[in-house]
Amino acid sequence: MDECRCGRPAVYHGSGGRLTCGDHLSEWLRSQVFAELKKFIKSSDSLAVAASGGKDSTALLEMVHDWNCERNNPLPLKAILIDEGITGYREFTRKFLEKFCEFHDIPLTVVTFRESLGSNLDSIMKRRKDSQVSSCTICGAFRRYLLNRVAREAGATKLLLAHNLDDEVQTLLMNLFTGNVGQAGRKGELSETPDDLFVPRFKPLIRVPEKALTIHGLLHYPSLPDRECPYLRESLRYEMRLMANEYETLHPGFKLKLINTYLRDILPALQKTPPKSGGNLQKCECCGEPASQLICKTCQLRQTLGLKAPDA
Repeated sequence: MDECRCGRPAVYHGSGGRLTCGDHLSEWLRSQVFAELKKFIKSSDSLAVAASGGKDSTALLEMVHDWNCERNNPLPLKAILIDEGITGYREFTRKFLEKFCEFHDIPLTVVTFRESLGSNLDSIMKRRKDSQVSSCTICGAFRRYLLNRVAREAGATKLLLAHNLDDEVQTLLMNLFTGNVGQAGRKGELSETPDDLFVPRFKPLIRVPEKALTIHGLLHYPSLPDRECPYLRESLRYEMRLMANEYETLHPGFKLKLINTYLRDILPALQKTPPKSGGNLQKCECCGEPASQLICKTCQLRQTLGLKAPDA
């Protein structure tokens, strides 16, 4: 049996051949997250964590909570759950997250698609027959919209997202494959804009592999629901996920090398060159939220799908 450096059975085989037991895996994860928090969080910040009740956001929420408790002056911290209304999936993760936040005394705000848009995602998917828009495009646009608005209204100065290394590699590949260089230039650990209506987005897990978080979740959150979004496999992201995993198998360390190169070399170059379109922010004519066009992406989708204006 493979062993960790401490002599205990290894549960994780990291890049560079590193073998790690459960305790040392958790210690490494905490060191990664704490270093990112120390680097990007200010003493004047108010934090909101986008939580779903899944393995990634649960680990992030707990580690941010622990880091915050160790501070001499803890920062305001809250969790935000966007309940899309996906039957057989979200109700289980929501229940887990509610218990988790209650146990750790973390304020939790839950916002649902049904309350905000008049329809849950399952119902929206049934009415998209004449639209070629994918479920992930619909869900992602509405989730980002609601997370930003709820975080801003709660007074958060940073919105923490549990996007891991695999997520970021997939997003980068999607942007490159679809020619969306403008989006690729707005990513990174901390995404900020000059518009006060946008809450800066921070990704402390950007260099942490999904596999490490999966094993950590199995060891530390045994009651965490083992559920997969039923819409996952119809997305372009799923195709990029398969491709990236194949390259990682053939060339171990591929994902981390790609993200490090992107953050170190590609992103700074993209940020020096403003996008040819969509660079000027304005208020959406329909909802008043920030947009790069007269009507924001969320309201365009809402009109296409026949949904009411958010919270109208």
